[in-house]
Amino acid sequence: MLSEEVYTPTDESGRPIMDEAPVNWHSYGDGLERAVVFEPGFNTGNRNYGRSSMKIRFLLRGDKGAAQFLLGTDWTPGFDTTKLGLGASGWDVGYHAVRPQYEGQSEMDCEYLPGGKCFYDGSGLAAAELMERFFAEGENAVWRELEARYSWIEVDA
Repeated sequence: MLSEEVYTPTDESGRPIMDEAPVNWHSYGDGLERAVVFEPGFNTGNRNYGRSSMKIRFLLRGDKGAAQFLLGTDWTPGFDTTKLGLGASGWDVGYHAVRPQYEGQSEMDCEYLPGGKCFYDGSGLAAAELMERFFAEGENAVWRELEARYSWIEVDA
């Protein structure tokens, strides 16, 4: 650990006070946009809200919704990352659809689609597989996978 004094500010309940990671969308062609978001980790120093490492989210968005690849790191505020190995792993590959993709799918709040609502689903197993391709082929493997997953989103489900 670097320092026990490196803590994320908290509110009265101990919940971390953090600025939301900005999502800067870039035109990708064919009406699609993409973004890479670095979501900061936190370290509150208390058991209720504890700590979390930085996450990196790749997003591809269009009229039908968005596809995402989420990876987690072991980059945690206040911890000596040189001793942790700077590891990263695939946590999720999924979609945020504007319409339900199967019967009974529940709508949820969504910060990645205009209108603030989506129908979400994803896979941790697929994320682990994509992570292997990401290591071997670089970010183009991620964008190809997200393009494929975006194409699977049904608009008339």
